[in-house]
Amino acid sequence: HVGEEIYRGKTLKQIRERMSIDLETIAQETRISMKTLESIEGEDLEKLPPLVYLKGFLKGYAQSLGLNPHKVVEDYVHFLDEEKKKITS
Repeated sequence: HVGEEIYRGKTLKQIRERMSIDLETIAQETRISMKTLESIEGEDLEKLPPLVYLKGFLKGYAQSLGLNPHKVVEDYVHFLDEEKKKITS
């Protein structure tokens, strides 16, 4: 496990799959809807909830995978900012 892994949707999905945890388990543990979790993993910018909610969801998701919630939120939000720059430029 690389310490410098950047947490974005694809990475979270890979980590979850490596741990053999299905999305349904995460949904039950975190009370986050499957649709939202799929949007987070799929990096579906259009379908993601507002940032204030997204941060909370990412924290819960990170904790259920045993990851550092602060770093997961920071990386994901940074990734979103970069993606938005691409769209607007």
